[in-house]
Amino acid sequence: MTPASIIARCLALMLTVLLLSTTAGAAEIKGMNSGGFTAAYRELLPATERRP
Repeated sequence: MTPASIIARCLALMLTVLLLSTTAGAAEIKGMNSGGFTAAYRELLPATERRP
């Protein structure tokens, strides 16, 4: 096998996996956060997203 054919096969495999994989909907994504991140998170959170 030539390097070009190996690259072509790898690209084809990656494209196939990408097309056949399913994406998670926003309702399915869950995150974990500890209290240690709260201060940094609130500092980075845009003003429009802050709760009153």
